Amino acid sequence: MSHPSFQKPRWLRDLLRFLPLKSQFVLSGNVRDLQACEMQRVVVPQNFNQTICDAVQDSGHDEQRAANRPVARTLR
Repeated sequence: MSHPSFQKPRWLRDLLRFLPLKSQFVLSGNVRDLQACEMQRVVVPQNFNQTICDAVQDSGHDEQRAANRPVARTLR
């Protein structure tokens, strides 16, 4: 059961929607910011990499893909 007023961020919903269709993603912007995530019916801040990893695992994708944790890097 999820928090009644919590909704995943739009970028994360879009990523999960396109995950079956695309093999690679480039995410840019505020990748160092904390993300709001729901854990055990409580909304908590979580880092970007953990947010993506948890979302991929929760969406039912294979463990191999989820184990390849994304790396947030700043390209200059």
